[in-house]
Amino acid sequence: MAVALGDLQWYRKVRELRTEWVHFSSIFITEDAKGTTELGVRAFRRPSDKTEFQAPIFICPVTDFISWVECALTTLDSFAGYLLEAFVIPSLSLDDTFFAPTYDDSGFPIMRADHTFVVQTISVREYLRRGGFAVEG
Repeated sequence: MAVALGDLQWYRKVRELRTEWVHFSSIFITEDAKGTTELGVRAFRRPSDKTEFQAPIFICPVTDFISWVECALTTLDSFAGYLLEAFVIPSLSLDDTFFAPTYDDSGFPIMRADHTFVVQTISVREYLRRGGFAVEG
């Protein structure tokens, strides 16, 4: 599971900024002398609550913030994939069937003239396989 979580160095930064913005201060956008867009935070929290950003005004390039958020999303996606493959898929009855839309070559559901979907009966196994999951059988 630790591999699925990946590098969590971004977590404290994102958490502290979220806490600061939601409960205490507001952000501002600025630009440095070289034209780099920066994100600024006037930190009003107690000094003892600040672990990542201790200055009264914290400024970082917007690209750093975007990178931290991308890391957070990648971690969430990896962890969800791990849970799906480790717990959800093994709990499914892969031979059970259900009705699913039929798709055209462009990936759009096929509709009849009366605005109903063309459906097919498909097994859970086949549905997962078409979705890119490696399932036995």
